[in-house]
Amino acid sequence: MLGESLMKQKGPYYEYYLRQKEIHSHLPPMHCHNRAFRHMIKLFLSHFWQTWREAEGLPAPAPYAFAILKHPNGHLISPWDMVKKQPV
Repeated sequence: MLGESLMKQKGPYYEYYLRQKEIHSHLPPMHCHNRAFRHMIKLFLSHFWQTWREAEGLPAPAPYAFAILKHPNGHLISPWDMVKKQPV
């Protein structure tokens, strides 16, 4: 249900889904959708966990992919990068 809600919002997570879908376009259509959908949900849950920890005043270590698997730091998407800025 979370993924469907993110898709209906047509916000930054949906845009991320579209980029992932484009990356996996070599796959059959439903495989492409499912993989991009899974990536979108995992990104949201990662951001949710990080902001929750910060709100509770607890440490929020780097995501597993960056802390353990040593992915390049340039690939990290901050939760605040996914927030739409409202004009003042």
